[in-house]
Amino acid sequence: HAAAGARVVNVATNLAALHATAGRREAADDAVRRAVAADPGLAQAQRLAGDCAYRAGRLDEATIRYREV
Repeated sequence: HAAAGARVVNVATNLAALHATAGRREAADDAVRRAVAADPGLAQAQRLAGDCAYRAGRLDEATIRYREV
């Protein structure tokens, strides 16, 4: 089950990065929320969550996410 969970996190993180790059902010936020929920300790997901929050102007949230890295 751990391997399947890791794949879910990896796919969600990659999907969030693709959406963010394409400017699809809401889709990126949704995917990154799934990645963080699946593995809150994953630095890549937390960093991406911070990036998404920053781009959306949610600076307090971005600061919190970056501190989790």
